[in-house]
Amino acid sequence: MSRGRNCFVPGCTSGNPNKNKANKERGERNPSLFKAPNDPSLLQQWQKAIPRSDKTLSSKDAVCELHFLDEDILTHYEIKLTDGTISRIERGRPLLKEGSIPRIFPNLPSYFSSNKRKRKPPCVRSEATEKVSNSKKVKGLPINHVENQTSEPNFENENEILRDITNVPVDVTDSRVTMFTNLKNSLICQIVNLL
Repeated sequence: MSRGRNCFVPGCTSGNPNKNKANKERGERNPSLFKAPNDPSLLQQWQKAIPRSDKTLSSKDAVCELHFLDEDILTHYEIKLTDGTISRIERGRPLLKEGSIPRIFPNLPSYFSSNKRKRKPPCVRSEATEKVSNSKKVKGLPINHVENQTSEPNFENENEILRDITNVPVDVTDSRVTMFTNLKNSLICQIVNLL
């Protein structure tokens, strides 16, 4: 990137000549700066994501790598060899993936950052919440919990489905929406396991 370019995000000092010099003296790598996109729709998404009201982002501005998720930055070349193995070679300069949007703003209040975590499938999520609710004890509130039967569900008609639904663990401290969601996910998992 060209000299004299600073990170556009408020509170970020990446690209500052004094900071770059200090990092060089300590032997640390300076964060890479990525030019804002030329595509108007993507540029608008960047403008919405970056909380700055005093100046509008243009395609000439840059944002440093500290504000992107790790999976949005390509740091290695990946080459598939003839024997099927993948060789990874480090890039000289990191590259930003197409369509990436800055999401991490460490120098600002946490509600400006939106780290999107990958969601687990419903079956795994419901099992994890079930384990947490079984291990969590709330002072002064009894947890009424119906034990889940360990036998395989057998759905021959609607009455048996309804009977098996009543054997799903229910935590009375949960909200109705949470109870319904857990019940629905449990039923989906039981049906998927039958298939």
